[in-house]
Amino acid sequence: MAHFITKTILAITSFIALANPLPIQNPIPLDPLDLVIDKLATCESSQIPDVIVIDTNGYKSYGWLQFQQRTFDYFGEKYGLPHDDIMSPAQQIPIAKAMLKNGLWKAWYNCLRYVKLDR
Repeated sequence: MAHFITKTILAITSFIALANPLPIQNPIPLDPLDLVIDKLATCESSQIPDVIVIDTNGYKSYGWLQFQQRTFDYFGEKYGLPHDDIMSPAQQIPIAKAMLKNGLWKAWYNCLRYVKLDR
């Protein structure tokens, strides 16, 4: 008897769902730069947020997108974005997106081939 009741409830629930479908929400459009940032982070740091390396110019590069401190501070200030934690991907990503939107893709010249940025 319990099996019959369960099947009946499922049938009624299915019928109600088909008769009254939920409206489809418009999905949040993805920023096309999200894929670029993801590839850059993979190339620069293997997406490990706490990486610190000595760059070829002798300065340290930090975090997900391997920003040097002076670059991070300069562009954070220029674009009015938070820039008090260079190790934070949440701060690096908006700065990187702003830089890329302004054609500053050369900041990641070692990863250009991997990311295949349009120049």
